[in-house]
Amino acid sequence: MPEIRLKAENNKALINHQISELVDQNSRVIEFGCGKGDLLLKLSSKIDFGIGIDHSKNQIDQAILRCKHKGVSNIHFYCEDLTNHYTIDDTYDLAIASLFFHVIPRQDSIKLIHKIVALSRTTIIAAICKPTNLLQRSMLWLDQKMSPHYNNFTYYQDFGYLAGKLENLPHSDVKFYNTSIPFVKIYMIN
Repeated sequence: MPEIRLKAENNKALINHQISELVDQNSRVIEFGCGKGDLLLKLSSKIDFGIGIDHSKNQIDQAILRCKHKGVSNIHFYCEDLTNHYTIDDTYDLAIASLFFHVIPRQDSIKLIHKIVALSRTTIIAAICKPTNLLQRSMLWLDQKMSPHYNNFTYYQDFGYLAGKLENLPHSDVKFYNTSIPFVKIYMIN
């Protein structure tokens, strides 16, 4: 398994690659927290249709430009605030959320997890999990302490990371996969 990289983008690329291997051909996919659209653009030739949602207008604008530049027509990107009464009227084969549940307020994250799982046949969530040793705890603490969302992270941590939030889901079929980052796992919920 590859080692953790110094640049966050490189780690995210490794996780996206691992997630892409879990995606079925011809799926209808929605990604929450899509950023610049890296994962959906990587999946564009494999999936039937994709929607990417992020709260950052700058990131969504970049994703739209990249999509146009590559001539991709089966992927669409939208700027939405996922924490304020966000609703979706469609269903998908797969919903993906990657590395953002520790960033948003606890109550919003719990509600959003339930919504995401309800709108898809399968849900894939890449999330920070409980570190297993002092080095991992120190790396994670330093990374999060330097971020503007540190208070949300501490609530996320106090409530058992993503595993604690998944305990309240009515779905019992949850698998997890280790990643190259020792304190990040990929959870697959059916």
